[in-house]
Amino acid sequence: MRKVITWILIIIGVLWLFGGCDGCNDCSDCSGGCNLVRCDEMDSCEKQYKGKVKLIIHKWDGSEIVVEGTRDSSKKNYIVKYIDDNQTFGTYLPDERVGYRFVGLYYYNQNSNSKYILDNGSTTYVNFEQLWRIKDGATVDVYESWNTNVYSVDFVTSTNSNYYTTYSYYIGSNIELSSSIQNVFSSEINDRKQNVGYTAYYTNKNNEPVEFEWTFGGEFNEEIIEHFENMHYTNNGKLKVKQNWVADKVRVEFNYCYGDGLDTQIYPRELAVGYDEDLTKYFTDVVTDENREFFGWYLDEAYEIKAPKEIGKEYETVALKLYAKHLAFKEIKIDLLDGKGPISARVYEFKNGEQPTLSINIPQVAGKIFRGLSNVPQDNGALYYAGIEAGKTYYLSYI
Repeated sequence: MRKVITWILIIIGVLWLFGGCDGCNDCSDCSGGCNLVRCDEMDSCEKQYKGKVKLIIHKWDGSEIVVEGTRDSSKKNYIVKYIDDNQTFGTYLPDERVGYRFVGLYYYNQNSNSKYILDNGSTTYVNFEQLWRIKDGATVDVYESWNTNVYSVDFVTSTNSNYYTTYSYYIGSNIELSSSIQNVFSSEINDRKQNVGYTAYYTNKNNEPVEFEWTFGGEFNEEIIEHFENMHYTNNGKLKVKQNWVADKVRVEFNYCYGDGLDTQIYPRELAVGYDEDLTKYFTDVVTDENREFFGWYLDEAYEIKAPKEIGKEYETVALKLYAKHLAFKEIKIDLLDGKGPISARVYEFKNGEQPTLSINIPQVAGKIFRGLSNVPQDNGALYYAGIEAGKTYYLSYI
């Protein structure tokens, strides 16, 4: 009797191993429909459950959303919903979190392994393979998964674009003035300039430059991250941070040498300016005549010695005298008779009997000397500045 029982058990075991699964030909074919949860440890033979399920979705902020329904799309109360191009469960949608990226929803199976039932790519989509492994009627705790975004910042110098250091930040991380950053910034220390802070800058989506104050010692926060969201792609996803410098002041006396002929005379002005500052604006902001071109500041009234780019320390108390070189001009057309038609040019004011100065290169003609402008081609006469009218076409005159 015992032998019979033993043989029966052996036969049942063999049938279970090779012919079991109640309709499965083998453990890789469930087309016949397995009634068992699994025939062995192979996932491909797990049963698909499409009945009702209850999901308790635990959100990042501690709140919960409960969603119930069937997983069979042909039945009413289908748990999967479509919002725009996104799949989701019921009314659930992940929050917009500055500094984070939503990864998906997961639960823990009977082996305490995390399994995702909602994934996020370009859109959110349901992982039905995992969703259908939850038994009918089950109540499942589901959790949000988030990745912390990382943002890159280049700390740069204004003098050497190849010398910089890059740091990565995430929301809430400390913004420290590290030794590596200090090494970059210290490379442009100048005993005639003082550091007065830091500026972050980038180009926005409208291709416009944007700057804002950068502060060490604080936290990398949502306000900073918003700038990353506003970036043009040419920034390569990076902010740049530079030092702000204030140059030592020197005193300059600006002599404008200008009167408009209507009793308007601009008298000399003595101002404190940066020792290496571009001084152009101190003329163009004062003399606003649209038909006058500024050629620079000079150390002498004859306009032979140009002002230096850096003014010495000796002028911190005594003013350096500078003289503005500028000329009135008229916008005209000049036909060079080369078959290309008239070209735009400026003719600058000149005294009677002088050769006019033009904004274009004057072609050389063998054996002849440029004399001026004429109203007709092949004329060796020359017009005075007062006789030249803006907008008209003229010809080069040679003798």
